Amino acid sequence: MARIALLLILVCAAAPQDKAAERVPWTASKIAGSPEPPPPVRAVAAFPNLKFTKPLDLVPFPGHARYALLEEDATMWSFRNDPACGKADLLLDLKKEIRDLEKVERCKGVAACYSIAFDPDFAKNRKCYVMYLLASKDKRKPLEDGSRVSRFTVTDTDPPRLDPASEEVLITWVADGHNGCDLHFGNDGFLYISTGDAESPNPPDRRRTGQDVSDLLSSILRIDVHRAEGGRPYAIPADNPFVGLPGARAEVWCYGLRNPWRMSIDRATGRLWIADVGWERWESIYCGERGANFGWSVMEGPTPCLPDAKRGPTPIVPPAHALPHPESMSITGGFVYHGKKLKGYEGRYFYGDWETRRVWANPVRGNTLGDREEVARTPYRVVSFAEEADGELLIVDHEGGGIHRLEPNDAGARNADFPRVLSKTGLFASTPAQTPSSGVIPLSIRAPRWADGATGQRWLAIPGRDPIQLWDKENDWPKESLWPKDSALAKTLTLDGRKVETQVLHFDGGSWNAYAYVWNAEQTDAALAPAEGAEVDMGGGRKWKVTARAACLTCHNPWPGYSLTLNTAQLDRPFIESLQKAGFFSKELPQLKALVDPSD
Repeated sequence: MARIALLLILVCAAAPQDKAAERVPWTASKIAGSPEPPPPVRAVAAFPNLKFTKPLDLVPFPGHARYALLEEDATMWSFRNDPACGKADLLLDLKKEIRDLEKVERCKGVAACYSIAFDPDFAKNRKCYVMYLLASKDKRKPLEDGSRVSRFTVTDTDPPRLDPASEEVLITWVADGHNGCDLHFGNDGFLYISTGDAESPNPPDRRRTGQDVSDLLSSILRIDVHRAEGGRPYAIPADNPFVGLPGARAEVWCYGLRNPWRMSIDRATGRLWIADVGWERWESIYCGERGANFGWSVMEGPTPCLPDAKRGPTPIVPPAHALPHPESMSITGGFVYHGKKLKGYEGRYFYGDWETRRVWANPVRGNTLGDREEVARTPYRVVSFAEEADGELLIVDHEGGGIHRLEPNDAGARNADFPRVLSKTGLFASTPAQTPSSGVIPLSIRAPRWADGATGQRWLAIPGRDPIQLWDKENDWPKESLWPKDSALAKTLTLDGRKVETQVLHFDGGSWNAYAYVWNAEQTDAALAPAEGAEVDMGGGRKWKVTARAACLTCHNPWPGYSLTLNTAQLDRPFIESLQKAGFFSKELPQLKALVDPSD
């Protein structure tokens, strides 16, 4: 029936000649914006004339007259700290300028560059420190010394350059999978270095390195780069926790991390804050204290992962804060805020998420964090933060290549016109009869989700004629597709002949949001449920639970591409082919194994 309905929609718009059927756009849409107040913070372009290619790290030069920016392909740039700046200057091209790599067995060159830190005595010694990766000629055999932290001299020129001939490799570890890595000087003058577990996601911690302090992995290292001792180009601070422990690497300051993606030093207190990318359930934030064991892979955040695995020499401590999937899916650490523009947020730890593109802030309470507040929803892949001289914060967009400043959001109140009843959404020509508006297409799927005995009707609604830009299976991660703005998917659940709720998934152009409309007793219309969900009295002591909006995104998340139905596993091939011929997709849908109706 769904295929017939679609064909009727398409044929009605087609010319009488033998031409491909044209798609009818959904023009009745009234769903836009959000019924909630806008978040208190927004991200605005800080350097609107500058764009970079997959930037990863942004660090101010001492004095803040310039910034250094690292791109993923190992190109390093600098630019003036001026909003009108329209030109970035080459700082170092590691792939072209790093020397003597032919001496490294199986090395085929520089693979990526992750982090840069300037020496506290930069004004006197012109030194900086860079973490980069070497690529192996054989992907099955990672380079044991492929993760490098090197010291360079910065030329005293305008613009400055990193002198490749000055490179001194300080410390190395295996380059494979989760590498970390971030570099920061603490208020104590020592260099802190983050490392990951050097593995791919599955199985978790295959090297069993998370609890092992005999290597440099899954740790924060702490070294003195201003002295050399023991045949090393650095020294180990005497108060490092594992100095003198047999078999331990004395460089380790704290450990038990999976893939720490960005850390920072609180300029006021000197505390080290670490954001650790989780595995299947949690994203975690830790306070990097001396000898702390953060649990990976015995624990994933607050949850056991491999509880029978051998434990490290110190007790496991819980996260200072943990975020469940999918509210956060790939955490990016930020800074404790010490600026003036964001009133009321002084002393809060700001951080973001690469996947959900959101920014949160938590009050700092000693070595732990209070409850999080979602302060910004951005369209940006938040890959790193930077702290300005006045304590204001910048975020770096890995996807779009821009740099954006966090500022108060003066966008006004919530969207007063957001439809509070289903009949105002534009989805239906007749809401009581569930007759779809022109351009709204019924969907019939193979394997509906169990819903306590309720049955569901489904619809697809896309305004305009732009296609859904499908993700590239080979190159894009995760499995996200870019839909036309204000696209919607809807489902009405009916139990014992009574329509209970209509669920709507809406793409606002930057993110997907979920809404539920609860049907009235007369079955004439449905009212928007509150964000925290609702409970419907079905009579006879039976209650129907309307899910909270945030909880809907537990399933409708980036990993399956938000929509759980618009795929070849759920829809019949002729129906999919009809959609493809009508231009609903930018290319052919990936062929998935068809699901089986569980009620058959």
